[in-house]
Amino acid sequence: MKTAANTWQYEVIYDGNVANIGGAANNPVATGTLTFNTDGTLATPASSVSLTIPWDPSSGLSAQSIDIDFGTPGQPTGFTQYDSPSTLLSSTVDGALFGGLIGVKVDDDGYVTALFDNGVERRVFKLPIANFQNPNGLAAINGNAYRATDDSGVASFLEANVGGAGSIAASSLESSTVDLAKEFTDLITTQRAYSAATRIISTADQMLEEMLRIKR
Repeated sequence: MKTAANTWQYEVIYDGNVANIGGAANNPVATGTLTFNTDGTLATPASSVSLTIPWDPSSGLSAQSIDIDFGTPGQPTGFTQYDSPSTLLSSTVDGALFGGLIGVKVDDDGYVTALFDNGVERRVFKLPIANFQNPNGLAAINGNAYRATDDSGVASFLEANVGGAGSIAASSLESSTVDLAKEFTDLITTQRAYSAATRIISTADQMLEEMLRIKR
């Protein structure tokens, strides 16, 4: 807004839910004055202006500082005052657009990376690997999982591929952990038991048939 000859008042306004910046009292975020020379070039401010967006604490964001460069005083390289429509000559962006989480990925080193729809990727966690002094002492539980026991000892957590810890197979399906030798033994035992049971039934049937003949 023009307030005097070659003098303009500017406001930086948050266009959104003002609750995100702690309420309407924080909007506009910043105000200031621009003055121009008679040839239309910028006079003041002589340096970039820093403003702070006071994000509300409930949003989980800390205050964000932004530097605004209005241009070089005396040069038509930034804001100018000419008798013509306002035109953006050029712009540069230092940062990225707001992005929503679209997925995660895990690499072989155990890093969990968050993927955003603006193309940004950020590591948010690193998966540890539990080591036991006696892995064979772990007790199997439902869901193809195991729990620590007195025989296995207490777990020590290490990074993948460090200090004897195993590696992480990212985006891989787990192979069967069944003991094939034991399963085949159980299968043979069950088959022999079934075969023996059918022989007993057959013998009992023959005995009953013989008794019926004697009665006749």
